[in-house]
This record gives sequence, structure tokens and C-alpha cells, in this order.
Amino acid sequence: MTNDPEHALIDRILSGEDSLYADLVNRYKSYVFTIVWKVLQARGEAEEAAQDAFIKAFHGLKGFNRQSKFSTWLYRIAFNTAITYKRRNRQQ
Repeated sequence: MTNDPEHALIDRILSGEDSLYADLVNRYKSYVFTIVWKVLQARGEAEEAAQDAFIKAFHGLKGFNRQSKFSTWLYRIAFNTAITYKRRNRQQ
């Protein structure tokens, strides 16, 4: 356990309180949307990419390195997801 409230929330999520993940989503939804919007410049696609980024973050939460901030870790997931979407559209 940790003294950081955000890390404590993550600990609770990892211990089985999955519904608490909604708190992290609500806290960071504008942040993630802004990241993917800047890459994609399309609202519908940005909304989908933001949702995918949160799903990826949830599934990868066990691998979150507590030495960095959660927002930094989430930024990389969101940015990489947006780049993947952009590449996918370029190939079509």
C-alpha cells in the first residue's frame, strides 16, 4: 500500500473493486480525450480511441510502475492508441 491516494485507489481496483475504475476514468476523461483529439482531429474517432485507451489501461493496470505518475503512464497509452488509429486510417 502507499500514501498516494491515487495509488491507493489503484490498489483497491487491483484487489477486486473494479467499479472504482470509473473514478479514474472520470478524473482523466478530458485529459485522455484531449491527447487523442490532438492526434486524430476527428471527434468520433477520438472518442473511440479514448475509450480503447481506458480499456487498455484497465487491462494493463497490474503493470503500472508506481515510480511514475499514473497520468504519465496513461498519457503514453492514450498517445500510442491514437497513433495506432491514425496509422490504421492511413492504410485504408
